[in-house]
Amino acid sequence: MKTEIFDEMNDLIRQGKEIFDAIEGIIDLTDEALEVSTASVTKKVCTLQNDVKARDMEIEKLKKENYELRESLQKCNHEREQMKTKAGDLESARAGQMAKVKNLEDWRIKARKILTGEVSELLKHSLTT
Repeated sequence: MKTEIFDEMNDLIRQGKEIFDAIEGIIDLTDEALEVSTASVTKKVCTLQNDVKARDMEIEKLKKENYELRESLQKCNHEREQMKTKAGDLESARAGQMAKVKNLEDWRIKARKILTGEVSELLKHSLTT
């Protein structure tokens, strides 16, 4: 009877050891899966951090380009306004010159009439104006 009890205890110990070994195997597999998963997550986090840094750099570059373009646009707008002012001044000067030319042409016509002896026409013209 002692041997039977001893044999049954040995069987229970063997079964317990088998269960323990199975649990240990599952734990090992879980540890390996966890390590792989952790490595994968770490790699993804690293990749995302690098992407964020790259995008931050791109944003800064675009901000700088935008600032430079804005400055250039303001300079061009200022130059355009100066050119408009200068064009207006030139147009006024041209109008003044045209008035002088007309006065000189009128004077020339009157002078020719005087020189050609058309005094009566000149007198008539000066009385009407």
